[in-house]
Amino acid sequence: MPLLEDALRELYERRGPDGLLTFAAYEELGGVVGALGKRAEQVFQSLPPEAQAAFPALLARLVTVDPGEHDTAVRQRAVLPPAGTGAAPDPAAGLVAALVGQRLLTADRVGDDATITLAHEAMLRCWPRLREWFAGEREFLRVRARVGEAAAAWTEHQRHDDYLLAEGRPLAEARDRLEHRLGELEPADAEFLRRSVENDRRKRAALQKRRRFVLIGTTSLAGVALFAALMAIAARDRAIAARNASESLANYILFDLRDRLTQLGQQRLLDEANRRYQAYQKAFGTEGGAGAERNRMVSLTTEGDILLARGAKANMGAARFRYEEAMSLARKLAASDPANLHAQRDVSFMSLASHRI
Repeated sequence: MPLLEDALRELYERRGPDGLLTFAAYEELGGVVGALGKRAEQVFQSLPPEAQAAFPALLARLVTVDPGEHDTAVRQRAVLPPAGTGAAPDPAAGLVAALVGQRLLTADRVGDDATITLAHEAMLRCWPRLREWFAGEREFLRVRARVGEAAAAWTEHQRHDDYLLAEGRPLAEARDRLEHRLGELEPADAEFLRRSVENDRRKRAALQKRRRFVLIGTTSLAGVALFAALMAIAARDRAIAARNASESLANYILFDLRDRLTQLGQQRLLDEANRRYQAYQKAFGTEGGAGAERNRMVSLTTEGDILLARGAKANMGAARFRYEEAMSLARKLAASDPANLHAQRDVSFMSLASHRI
């Protein structure tokens, strides 16, 4: 009915000298919807420049997108801020008053809040100025709506950091589209975005610091340990003391260093350490026994991990062969000493390793 009332009023103002309403005048108006668009533009053109300048910011509060309808424009209710106490008039307040007076906006109260909304959903389609504005702001409105939904979930879960925007496209889009326009967001949404950005920066800084210190420390330690230990062992004879030092170094290379380099993704350093240990064993060797066989098992597993990480199809068979040989050693050691918990654990570990392929 409001749309029809607007069209009839415009049509009446275009009546002929004889007082008759003509179909030609109706077509000139563009029908019921067209009459609304023309009247909205006439009202806008009658506003002072400062009120017109406030128009885009007002629309940003009155229009959003419907994600389920290909991001089409839909109206939403906006809460009016309390009336200012300054002496200078507020252009936005004058704009709202003019549009309400011309029945292009509808004023209402929700609880203690004064609210406004577009009087007709059809204005989003029939008013060229509004359509043009929406075309330029579609992405901003789309991202703002998604951030609003995420902020609501964050608030619902006591503002826990787990519900902040995570690193990736959602956070990148929000920063690109919204970070410089926080004043056009709801206060809770703006706070949510600020907290998300701060949380991401904090995590990135901590991760970079951790990686830097761990990489430097591990690489330096590996180089010094390998050089000093291998040079010392090469200079000694094959006495008991030399064998003990060799076994100690083997444990470090094959267990501690292997774990650290695997966590850092340093497959090249891991491969280098493993090859140097094998070369040492070949050159100087140690007597057999359970310890040497266990070291051999871990060395084979490390080779399998390295081949698997390289990813080429040709490496899969070689990796499988290493894992199967390592599994055979693990089972042999477990069978020879059933009470040894480490040996039993090694069988389970190798079973998991063999399933990586």
